[in-house]
Amino acid sequence: MPSTWFIVKPDRQLGPYTSAQMKQLAASGQLKINDQVRRADQETPVAAGGFQELFPENEFPEHPKTTPPPLPSERSENGMQELSEPRSLTSNEASERPKTTPPPLPSERSERGMQELSEPPPLPSNEASERPKTTPPPLPSERTKNDVTADSSGPPPLPSSRTNFDDIRKTLGDLTETIKAAGRLAVAEAHKVQLTKITLPAAYLALGRDIFTNGRFRSELPEMYAEIDRVQWEITRLTTGREAKPGGSFAERAGQTASKFKDVAQAKALGIKVDSLMRRLGEAGYSTFTEKSGPESLVQPISECLNKIGAVDERIRQQSAVNEGSWLTPRRILYVGIGAVALIVLLAVFNRPKSSN
Repeated sequence: MPSTWFIVKPDRQLGPYTSAQMKQLAASGQLKINDQVRRADQETPVAAGGFQELFPENEFPEHPKTTPPPLPSERSENGMQELSEPRSLTSNEASERPKTTPPPLPSERSERGMQELSEPPPLPSNEASERPKTTPPPLPSERTKNDVTADSSGPPPLPSSRTNFDDIRKTLGDLTETIKAAGRLAVAEAHKVQLTKITLPAAYLALGRDIFTNGRFRSELPEMYAEIDRVQWEITRLTTGREAKPGGSFAERAGQTASKFKDVAQAKALGIKVDSLMRRLGEAGYSTFTEKSGPESLVQPISECLNKIGAVDERIRQQSAVNEGSWLTPRRILYVGIGAVALIVLLAVFNRPKSSN
């Protein structure tokens, strides 16, 4: 008998299975008589019940049809009398008729009789010897890890033909929640940028100017005071050190004007540096002396801004943890969205029609 079998379903073909696996599937009930199967040497599938090696009980003839005795309610009084008075048998009939024990009446059946009826009748000696002994595989709920390892040589369970819509619904729900988390993450990131790049530096700058104007902590922060004094002196030299001399040639006056513009530009750059030093002074004063670094009107905005930054960082952490462990995370969706927007802007700039002169 070929060792390779296939189970043919309406939408696909399962297998290959060995002969032993097919017998176990048939014995456990996973393979039905009407299921279409084919062997490796066949092209057209047929019903599994047509193979006696899979369903050996089909080779035995059916039991002869017998007419059940009439119910007790259908028996008439005459019938009861006829049954109670059996006719006498001749000597030949008595010798030829097999001795049988009549079945017990319904009223005489006991609990033991009901148990005997629930047990299947024993097969004849020929059938019991010819029928292969098979043990059905355990149910999935009864299998343990050791059973699965030990029974790895058995036939695999037949897959279900139904689509698992619950998994699809769960995947779509996770994707929707991840996209929403990416939107909330973008809002939190923008809020953090505003706090750390605009609000907090402005609060530090106001506090630093107040500290420098009033000369607080000069002995505690001497290096920062010295750097601010040096830059301010340089600004004063650039703005007041050069004065245009009267008379002179046109070239001399042009050179004086160019030098003046150069000094003004350099003074503006140094002014920006002074503001940066003032912010650093305010940050150093607040981190060292906190509430004692300045008046409450300047210290409280810094404290509130730092608390807001901490809350925003917590929101960012929570939104980034959505769908953690998966490839599609909120941060990756955010980066993909930013890249798509940047690409659209670049395409719009390069594809902009040129104005005709």
